[in-house]
Amino acid sequence: MINFLNTFIKLSKKVYKELGGYEERFIQMALAVELRENKIDFLRETNIELFYKNHALGLGELDFLIYPCMDLRETIMIETKVASKLTDSHRQQLKNYLVSAPSNINKSLGSVKKGILINYKNVEEYSDGKYTTPEDGVTFEIWELKGNKFSNITLKYPI
Repeated sequence: MINFLNTFIKLSKKVYKELGGYEERFIQMALAVELRENKIDFLRETNIELFYKNHALGLGELDFLIYPCMDLRETIMIETKVASKLTDSHRQQLKNYLVSAPSNINKSLGSVKKGILINYKNVEEYSDGKYTTPEDGVTFEIWELKGNKFSNITLKYPI
């Protein structure tokens, strides 16, 4: 998973350097271009049914579903955000998707246990008469659901 993460982080930072604080939909489109150009197999904006006691409650929209590639041996979810920082509501959204994934008919969702939250800061810094994107403008969190336990996988960047 290390090679995949390094590539994904590099591509994400490339998009941020070019687009800065654009709206989330544009960031996602640009990230999809980068993934496609790097031959990373994915689905974008795919529906995921959310469940309670095996009863469908409604649909969520998963930003990316990444299939095994490079050294990534399992399918993972990716949720992109454009905000000043990641919040607990962002983490809860990813958790809800991971909890509901096994109940979905789509077999590629059924085995998903990990997800990445990625945030593109929605502010640029102004100094010396020009705007620049901050160096720490892209942040990542990797989460895993084991049973009922939702936990952060701590990795040092760069990996």
